[in-house]
Amino acid sequence: MSAGGPLDPDDPVAQAESLAEEISSPDAPLGTPGRPFNRRSPFFAGMAIAAGMAVTAAGAWLLYIVSSALVLIGMAFFIAVGLEPVVAWLARHRIEDHRPRG
Repeated sequence: MSAGGPLDPDDPVAQAESLAEEISSPDAPLGTPGRPFNRRSPFFAGMAIAAGMAVTAAGAWLLYIVSSALVLIGMAFFIAVGLEPVVAWLARHRIEDHRPRG
């Protein structure tokens, strides 16, 4: 087969291309749409459940991976909240230059 030459009519790719040319139009370049998908079908429900389970599993795995960092962030938050009254008292009574705390 040469480049740019005629295609073999028995070739399935050539048949698919000729069929695609027949069914395409400027308004619908991929052909006319088929009937809508039935959202009540068992296949659709199974795919939705599988997608939900995949998202849940990915979220659980992500929490497992970052759990140690989340524990450290939580500890830092509670220590900062717990020490805030002491730091505020020291800022009022001990520090002479009254710059705002950052």
